Amino acid sequence: MKTIKLKQLLIPGLILFSQQVFGQLPAIDSLKMIPDNPTIADEIKIICYATFPSGSCNLENHYVTVQGNQITLNLEYNPGAATYICHDVDTVSLGNLEAGDYELDVNLIIMPMDVIEDHDTLYFSIGNLLGINEHPNNFDVSIHPNPFNKEIRIETDAIIETIELNSISGQKVSKEINLNFDKKIDLSDLKDGIYLLTLTDVKGNKSTKRVFKSTL
Repeated sequence: MKTIKLKQLLIPGLILFSQQVFGQLPAIDSLKMIPDNPTIADEIKIICYATFPSGSCNLENHYVTVQGNQITLNLEYNPGAATYICHDVDTVSLGNLEAGDYELDVNLIIMPMDVIEDHDTLYFSIGNLLGINEHPNNFDVSIHPNPFNKEIRIETDAIIETIELNSISGQKVSKEINLNFDKKIDLSDLKDGIYLLTLTDVKGNKSTKRVFKSTL
């Protein structure tokens, strides 16, 4: 009787667990760009970590579309019928890109229905070669986390007097931001995208950092 009761408890639990796990698949687990701090001389590669409810799960095709600073990467998979969770790691080249800030949208597509099952976004910057149009900041500043979701933390030894936030196109988002005691800034009301954060110290020196807002 105890064995029967245990089975009666375990089977519904396993069914519920399976539904929760398989109901969330397929999915993009994470994206990684190499190199970490690319320049115009580097070939940009994207590593995609994905999980599927069946195997095998090899990447069949991929397509890259570049429109200005907006890049779309479509990854097409045709998972098999084997009943096991399949993990896949794929590396795709974006080639060499011009200097600037980019938004990469990655779509996980299941063939042959061509259905987008998951989507992820990666923000990154491409720098010039050292010495080409490079303007060093007047003091050191670190921004964490970057990309951020709601708030950022500023780490610097400088005494900050003003902080200004602009969109990547140069439009002023906020004329001045007060820096609190913990040196944290609440930017939860911003839309996803790339911004320029300019800090000015009490001596008039300036330092500008790119910050990336992403709620995904």
